[in-house]
Amino acid sequence: MLLRITRPLRSTHASQSEWVRRIAAPVSRLSSTTSALSSKAPSASSADGDAEPQPANSSASASAFASASAAQLESFASQPSERPEPSPQPDVAAARPAKPATPFGFSSFTFPLPSLFNKEKSVQAQVMDYPWLLSTAPPRQESPTVWSVLKEKHFLALGIERAKKHLHYPAYDFPMIFTEDIEPVVTNLFATLSDRNCSEETLQPVMIRALVDRFLPAYRAMQEKGQRVEFVLCGKPVASVTGLHFTYGPYPAPPDYVTQHWWNFLTLMVPEEDGLYQSHSQYKALMQRAMDDGVYMKINCRVKCDLEFILWDKNDIPLVRDRRQRVDIQFISPHFTPWDEIFDTDDAGKWHLKWAWRVSDIDDMIKAQQPPVSTNIQIDWRSRQF
Repeated sequence: MLLRITRPLRSTHASQSEWVRRIAAPVSRLSSTTSALSSKAPSASSADGDAEPQPANSSASASAFASASAAQLESFASQPSERPEPSPQPDVAAARPAKPATPFGFSSFTFPLPSLFNKEKSVQAQVMDYPWLLSTAPPRQESPTVWSVLKEKHFLALGIERAKKHLHYPAYDFPMIFTEDIEPVVTNLFATLSDRNCSEETLQPVMIRALVDRFLPAYRAMQEKGQRVEFVLCGKPVASVTGLHFTYGPYPAPPDYVTQHWWNFLTLMVPEEDGLYQSHSQYKALMQRAMDDGVYMKINCRVKCDLEFILWDKNDIPLVRDRRQRVDIQFISPHFTPWDEIFDTDDAGKWHLKWAWRVSDIDDMIKAQQPPVSTNIQIDWRSRQF
């Protein structure tokens, strides 16, 4: 008889007892079958003399063995399981300090910020300290709307006609001659900013004081780290006028003068008693008196050029190389009156201005960071001594 023993899935006391009972049942049936066969078997003194002799007490031995096996299996099933109980483990969760509750069930954790946010190690942060707008940076002014674009085009046409009047057109063909005059100014601007010996004396003839106060400290801070900047201008810059602004009145304005803004391109410095609401004819007379006191012009230009900005480290290894195809630059004239001689002739007999245009803003840097100019602020314009 073939018995098939299957290993229990779980080694608990109940499962072991069941397993033993399943094995003891066939053994008990085997014991009873053996006893029945022994009672029916022929004895050694039967009539068949040629029968094979049987060993003495063989049936009784088999029955006794089966009964003993069943008794041992039953006693084994009645014994409790000797499997060792698992030792108690310490309560690690109770020993652990409780974490503070976080909103919305999220777990809080900290991690080191990348080097981009480290001002001492990040190259991007070092470039941000320098007042130059990279090609990937957003503009400093809001995006124009359809209405603002239409107004700018209208005021541009009015401003060009007004500039022609102040610059004695056709003696000075504005804006054609103007765009030619500012080409060397743009070239000199980027050459001065790239100079290793950049100083206030070299920047002052090129730009106004407000720009010097932004570029010079950044240049000195990079120089202390062993770094330097370089502007590589490839080709000839081509400029186009995009806007004009005129400021009429004496310069510097007396303390009892107030500022009046007419439209988007005119500013008047007038006495306080004339700043009240008046009739149209009185306003025309007020405008004429302010024009007689003098004017200075700010001209916005979009310069198309192939310009590369390079940041070098102390080992002359480029850290940043950024290329731009256009730059918005604002130029400013000195303060002059209608009776000032602003022209001179060269050796060829050609008329030209006695003074050079200077840079007053780059990519709306001054416009975005400073409040509107009041009468108490003195702007760094060139004196009237041409």
